[in-house]
Amino acid sequence: MAVNILGVGAYLPENTVSNNEFDYKSRGVTDEWLLSAGIKNRRFASSHTDYIELAYHASRRAITQAGLSVDNIGLLILVSSTINGECIIPTGIAELKDRLKLGNCLYLHMLESCNGVIQAMEFGTYAIESGQTDNVLIVSSETFSKLQDDTSEASMKITMSMGDGAGAIILGVDSQQNGRIAAHIISDSRFQSGLVMQVNENIKDNRASNKISFRFRELMSKPEPLMPEGVFDKLKILSTEMISDAINKALAKSGLSDNEIDFFILHQPNRAFLESWKEALGIQQNKTVDTLEEYGNVSSASVLINLTMAYQLNKIHSGDTIVMASVGENSAGCSIWTWSNDKKPENYLLNEQPVTFAGQLINSRNYTTNELRERFILPDSEVARKPGEFFTQYVANMAVFEQVSTVDAFEYVSDIRNLEEWTMSIQNLRIAKDDIYEGDESLAPAGRVFLRCLVCREEYRINWLVGHDNPDDLWMDYQCQLLDAQPLLGRPGSVLLWITYGHARYLNDPLYAKAFGLMYSAHNIEINNLKKILEDRYASPDIS
Repeated sequence: MAVNILGVGAYLPENTVSNNEFDYKSRGVTDEWLLSAGIKNRRFASSHTDYIELAYHASRRAITQAGLSVDNIGLLILVSSTINGECIIPTGIAELKDRLKLGNCLYLHMLESCNGVIQAMEFGTYAIESGQTDNVLIVSSETFSKLQDDTSEASMKITMSMGDGAGAIILGVDSQQNGRIAAHIISDSRFQSGLVMQVNENIKDNRASNKISFRFRELMSKPEPLMPEGVFDKLKILSTEMISDAINKALAKSGLSDNEIDFFILHQPNRAFLESWKEALGIQQNKTVDTLEEYGNVSSASVLINLTMAYQLNKIHSGDTIVMASVGENSAGCSIWTWSNDKKPENYLLNEQPVTFAGQLINSRNYTTNELRERFILPDSEVARKPGEFFTQYVANMAVFEQVSTVDAFEYVSDIRNLEEWTMSIQNLRIAKDDIYEGDESLAPAGRVFLRCLVCREEYRINWLVGHDNPDDLWMDYQCQLLDAQPLLGRPGSVLLWITYGHARYLNDPLYAKAFGLMYSAHNIEINNLKKILEDRYASPDIS
């Protein structure tokens, strides 16, 4: 039975974090070590985005690229090493299956790190060859930013090495020649005895921490602790041996020589490891893709993200023989395929730059009201107000609605009747007077809220004027601006900016200042609600 790679996809959060944003020197990490690691930036998910969210978007892109209906997928395999430390079971794969509308397909969650995808591809191939299903969706997603502990030198180095992201691949029955050529998996516990990732057992504020910490042990299972530098050096040597062994044995099974391989897709932990592997295997730079400097180590998602990047860079072409290889805490693996995808790639990864207005994103919890006024004053609102009546404007929240047109997003968000569906606490909306609505709001001091909605269709802008005491005193202005994601991010969808204005008379009100933090958190939840609703109802790969 011919099994081929039908589609690939990847998704990276918009938030780019540079080395300068870490207090690494206080933990003993040197600039020399950072240079040797070869990582300058990494992508971190937002506070309200989890690994299932990233997996969802990567999966949708792979499904779209494969040209399949979700009804055609019979097995979903999710690979991750960064599950929620506070909720190990259920892991979230059922939520992912439901969000993708995969129906009654089988699913499997693999708690694996860097080599997990290579193993998952073998499981998926076996499922197809045994006749259990025609198509398998494999997705790997990591959010190390939410779990790592930077309280020690070793953990800080790992924290700065890792990034967030997701990659997906669809294997399926194809009428063409079989795409899978050979594979080889190695299991070796020596790696695991050197570096162990564990849930932090420290108790803080009577609550167990869900942060991940790393402990180092002498290789060959000796119990004495070893200095981190010694472990890194030994792990580099061991990982080079393991990945070389996996690739060479897979090549032997295939009957191919290394000169017959057109392209190598390698996991990328850090610069020292990666260069050691390439040197040992004689891999030329033009035969691989390198995303380490900008994305960091994305663990199990690394191989699929790099495969998608190589495809979008036109580095692999139909008929090419490609090697995918990785090594992790207890295994190494290599999978050799003939690339048969001749579809023109959508270059969303190539064009996906850090959001240009990221410098305006302000976490209000970090500032007093006066600091917000003094440091972050932006142009006045276009809504008719007296000069000076509003003391500040700041971009508090932002979201990207993948494959949702700006028109669809605007029509839903601008309909005041939909507020009850996606806001945290507004219920029972009714007319108070004229075009002003009244609703019950559990979070408001008065237990109610008054709202007026102003809509500018030409600019895709919505203003909610809000008050809590009476309908004639609407002292807060929430402005939502919807933008086309294509020119901003290089991919179809819409971008929402949530901009907040506050009335000047509340400038020195301590209760109002404290409310900023609550509003920021509430809006994150509400925007996440909006994202789920819009993408579930309106997302389409065919939007222009």
